[in-house]
Amino acid sequence: MENLKGFFKLVANENMKSFFRLRTLIFAIFFIVSIGIMGYFHSTHAPNINKDNWKTSAKNEIQKLKEENTKLQSDISNTKSTNTKSSAIIELNKNNDKIKKLNYSIKHNIPTNMRTPWDFTNKNMEAFLGPLIYFVLMYGVGTIYLENKNNTMKQLLIRPHSRYKILLSKITSTILFTAIASLFVMLILLITGVILYGKNGMGQNILTLIDGKIVENNAYIFHIKYLMYGLIRYTLSISVGFMMALIFNSQIIAILTALFITNSGATLVPFIAKYSWAKYVLFSNLDLAGKLSVTSSFPHVEGVTVPFSISIVLIYSLVFFAISFVYFKKKNIA
Repeated sequence: MENLKGFFKLVANENMKSFFRLRTLIFAIFFIVSIGIMGYFHSTHAPNINKDNWKTSAKNEIQKLKEENTKLQSDISNTKSTNTKSSAIIELNKNNDKIKKLNYSIKHNIPTNMRTPWDFTNKNMEAFLGPLIYFVLMYGVGTIYLENKNNTMKQLLIRPHSRYKILLSKITSTILFTAIASLFVMLILLITGVILYGKNGMGQNILTLIDGKIVENNAYIFHIKYLMYGLIRYTLSISVGFMMALIFNSQIIAILTALFITNSGATLVPFIAKYSWAKYVLFSNLDLAGKLSVTSSFPHVEGVTVPFSISIVLIYSLVFFAISFVYFKKKNIA
């Protein structure tokens, strides 16, 4: 019990250092102002789609997507460039998924693309939650790097806490900070949407395409899933960041490596998607949130389902964390 209390005190101490900083306040203000600006442009420039004209808008969008698909199919047939062909195939699959979703909306009378708080939130989630990983890595990886640089890590190790417990508290604190920051951004998006459009459409379902099937999701449950999937991906970035920071003692190398591994999947997967072993490669399993949004930039890899991807990402994360613990235990801190 005493060991557990000591661990929680370490986590609380790390949280204090994370949340009560000027940088955290700047981070919060930056997102609030940015989302407010986006809300203004969305309310003044987005098409005025409502309950009276949404079906017409959906049918027009289907027609445009079909025309675009005709051009993409021509590009796929005529191009000799592997990269161009792969990009065209990805876009073609994305368009087909959108068409599938729109047809389902029309058939089952589920309004889509209307001006609602959820629509505003959905269209801007990735734009604001994506860059969040930069801030997270600056906090988590920056803590390890700066404490080594300023010799405060040595002071921590003098205290009656094992190296394992100290590193675990830093990892736990970083993941908690990520979860709270993600929820904060999501809530600001939703509140901005309510201010702009009222509570119209708050109770309607959100359509997603999961493993090739259209699924109707309760809007609240959908966004909880989105945050959870995002947190799993962020946990991988954190695991890579901590590992690289401890091995190379460089904040820049750690952050760049974590960002590369997290964000390069859409570029690398097209080259390996045709192989049977591709589903076991980390990059093939990183687009968890994309499986909800029907706008995935990843090509389909046979056997890659949501549960499978979650398992693979968590296994890789645990391996990277294990390497971090082994290295930190043996690391000589002067």
